[in-house]
Order: sequence, then structure tokens, then C-alpha cells
Amino acid sequence: MPRSGAVVVDGREYDGYWWEDGNRIAVRNVADGPTVRHEMLHALLQRGDHPASAFEDMCNGIVANTDVGLAPTTSELGSVPTVDAGSVLSVDVAMYPSVLSVARYNGTVAVVVTATNTTGRPSWVSVPGDLLAAAYLGDEGLGSGRFTTVSRVYFAPGQQRRVVLDGVLTTTGRIAVNATYLGVDSPRRAFDVFP
Repeated sequence: MPRSGAVVVDGREYDGYWWEDGNRIAVRNVADGPTVRHEMLHALLQRGDHPASAFEDMCNGIVANTDVGLAPTTSELGSVPTVDAGSVLSVDVAMYPSVLSVARYNGTVAVVVTATNTTGRPSWVSVPGDLLAAAYLGDEGLGSGRFTTVSRVYFAPGQQRRVVLDGVLTTTGRIAVNATYLGVDSPRRAFDVFP
């Protein structure tokens, strides 16, 4: 039995799908930003595979692609140490659009979580559990998180990785937002939300 609204192609269920014929996409939920961005990139590229050059390099974490790009494929990286995230990463959070409003775009916002390797050395960073990144409004979740199935994530020296989380704002005034990436918390940032 298909999940409610799932896109079914050749008997398999998907949250979204791109067809080369007619360059069409279908998504289970139009409010699911990561899936919409993912399928739109397929349409822009006019191909159904997931080249790291597009999904990881050019889009730098803006387009979700499960775990592609979290680990390089070159075999010589086996000697790079696996470390705790807190020893190599700093994390920051930003929100878009630049003017936040509960009425504009129905309060929908993009929360960008950026993790930076602050060291001069390459590192595999351990994934504690399955949570890659999440954002919080005060002490409440902002409505989305990104999960992963990998046990570690590769960071080159100085490399930044970004995760875009979609959220919805429902109250006006000054809000405090912070984020986490692999268990490392960002500073709490203040944002003004207008009617």
C-alpha cells in the first residue's frame, strides 16, 4: 500500500521524481523544500543521476541528496583520522529571506546551518547517532532536521558544509535561533520577525 500521496513509478515509492520525457517533476508534498530542490536540480541538469559536482560542489549542501558528498571516494583518505566534531568544527546559523515575516510566504523560512573545519588538517568527523543538523527556536525545534545513515563525514582543511532546513514562523517579534551540526551547537542568533 503506497504512503499517502507518494509518487509511485514502476512499483517503487518516491517522495519526488523527475521524468526526462517532458522534463517533468512530481513531489509528494510541495512544502517539502529539500525534495522540491532535489527534483528541480534533476530538471535543470536534464539527467537522473546524482553527480557530486552538481549536488555537492555547485549547490554546497543547498540541495539534499541523502549522503552523497559526505564522504570522498578516493581511497588514499583511509589514513585521515576520525575525530570528535567538537575538536574541529565551528557552527553558525542564518535565516532567509532577509526580512522575516509570518505573512510573507506563509511564514516559511530557510535556515542555513554552516559547519566549518577550523583546523589546517583533513578530518573524518564522527556522526553521533543519525542527526546531521537541526535548528531550534528558543528551546523548540523549528520544524525540520536532516538525518544521515553514514557514521562519519569528511572535512578538508577549512572546508564548509551547509545544510538548508525549512521551517515556518508563526509569531512576530525578536526570536533567538540556534542550530546544531553533528552535535556542535552554533551561537544563539537574534532575528526580528515582522507581521
